[in-house]
Amino acid sequence: QSTWGGLTHSQDIQLVKMFSRFEIEQNSSIEMDEFSFTISDKTSTKDGDIIIENGPGSAIAMVVVSHALAQSVKIAAFEERVQETILTVEPLAKELQSKGRLASLTMRQVGQKIGTLFLLRSQVNFGEIADSPAFLWDLEDLEVAHAHLAKYLEIKKR
Repeated sequence: QSTWGGLTHSQDIQLVKMFSRFEIEQNSSIEMDEFSFTISDKTSTKDGDIIIENGPGSAIAMVVVSHALAQSVKIAAFEERVQETILTVEPLAKELQSKGRLASLTMRQVGQKIGTLFLLRSQVNFGEIADSPAFLWDLEDLEVAHAHLAKYLEIKKR
């Protein structure tokens, strides 16, 4: 079974290891998604299928698909970070609800938790992440394919 770009699974793992030295922040889990596509003479979508050009435009078509996948992975990383933060804040919210105060934390710790929440909120700017890339504006077929992939990957919903 091959993966994106026709690599075998072991080649895919080697590629990930090679690029890992360029990581800025590693996800705590591996994000995987599967979809099928067809190679044809023109990039498009038809009846929900993704058709990728095999020819002069195939490299840019693969960039478009890769971009949509990267958007999905970025959102998944934010989703994971938000979930982790919720788990750490939830007991405090319950304590505040039941007791009306946070006896378990100092004012400094409360301020730090609030700062963490504000920082997380500022990092999660989905408007920029969910947009289609500017280079697609003049490439109608590819923009339609990207929009279809974004819908399939639920980029806007997430």
